[in-house]
Amino acid sequence: MKRTLLALLISLVSFAASAQDWNHYTPLKSKGKIPSDFTDAYANKYKAQSNNIESSDARKDRKQQDEYYQRSEYFINEYLVSGDVLFGDTITQYC
Repeated sequence: MKRTLLALLISLVSFAASAQDWNHYTPLKSKGKIPSDFTDAYANKYKAQSNNIESSDARKDRKQQDEYYQRSEYFINEYLVSGDVLFGDTITQYC
């Protein structure tokens, strides 16, 4: 029984390993015009967000909102320029 299961497992693993066709593999690449989210300066995006802070809010709340906008825009910008985000490729257009 154990040998049969082992033989079945080995055959399934070898089949799964041969199912990939690496000879025709092409990686995903960005295409087309670069979106403005990638090219706009971090400072401009931060200023645009910080303009949403209401002056009628308490000082502590305004400071927390400002820090939030500063950090979130910074990390979003870092992620966009990291090269991990694609644009214009087939999958992105589909989604």
